[in-house]
Amino acid sequence: AEPLARALSGGEPVPRWAADLALGLFVVSYSFLSIVVGELVPKSIALRYSEPISLRISRLMLGLGKLARPVVWILTASANLLLKPLRDRTKFTETRLTPEEIKVLLEEAAESGAIEKPRAEIIERAVDFGELTAADVLVPRGDIVALDLNDSPEKIRKVLLEEAHTRLPVYDGSLDKVVGYVSAKDTVPLFLESELFVLHDIVRPAFFVPETMRAVDLLRALQGRREHLAIVVDEYGGTAGLCTTEDLVEEIVGEIFSEGAVEPPMITREPQGAAVLDATLSVREFNREFDADLPEDAGFDTVGGMLSKQAGAIPAQGQVFVSSGFEFKVVERTERRVVRVRVRPLEVPPESKE
Repeated sequence: AEPLARALSGGEPVPRWAADLALGLFVVSYSFLSIVVGELVPKSIALRYSEPISLRISRLMLGLGKLARPVVWILTASANLLLKPLRDRTKFTETRLTPEEIKVLLEEAAESGAIEKPRAEIIERAVDFGELTAADVLVPRGDIVALDLNDSPEKIRKVLLEEAHTRLPVYDGSLDKVVGYVSAKDTVPLFLESELFVLHDIVRPAFFVPETMRAVDLLRALQGRREHLAIVVDEYGGTAGLCTTEDLVEEIVGEIFSEGAVEPPMITREPQGAAVLDATLSVREFNREFDADLPEDAGFDTVGGMLSKQAGAIPAQGQVFVSSGFEFKVVERTERRVVRVRVRPLEVPPESKE
């Protein structure tokens, strides 16, 4: 700053105002160049040409890391020594992003246009997929369409014609006694010569997995066995549900509709942010679709289950519930469960109305 002060004052001696002004100009100029040239420009170049730059400097960074490791170890050990009376420690480990941090980065990238929103959603679903178990993705026992070994050919034919499933579990007297499954293509003889058809002859062995099995491991197991269906059992060996490869893939890419399928959508959007839901929609999926924060580990898995728990019974048709800034109204139910629910966001949270 001294040469600048002399230039401002026109020579020696340098007055106080010139020295202060030169110092201020130096600080501002240094900060500007440091931020623009030292941070913003390199960061922009690195983001645009990330792969080529990473390949070129990777060895240099690895070498610098090895050189700095002894110094870092000494500093970390010194800090741990001072923190020992407080029973605390400084951990020097390589930086790892948590799933929540990855989601925040994905949201920012999608909002800025750096990544397409559909891609960001698939990546976010893939991150969530790593935390799921078979119990989170299974088709529940009550929704299973299955065949009994003792069923007549006429009844089997009726089920196959009415249901559009390519594979059906087969049980012996009770759904807790699943003996295997049949593929729809193996039942063709039933439609040709029903009197010669024996269901037991085409049953394939079942693949049983526990509810606690990680979804990632289940997908890998199905791939390794070249299977498409697994029977999920509870801790007592009873049938909790079933899970297919398609169910697992849908957790990552979203709903996959079969050709010619006429099933109603899980979510039907209505004006002003309202929607009609299938009550079997998972709470996890509801939170994702509506940017909500309903509890996901509170003893229920679905929206219908949440309402039943709040009511302490099967809710009555027309009954209204409020939770986490949303109003839920039961629009259809049976004696056994809630079928469809209308949901709308509340403009003012209930707490602020009081």
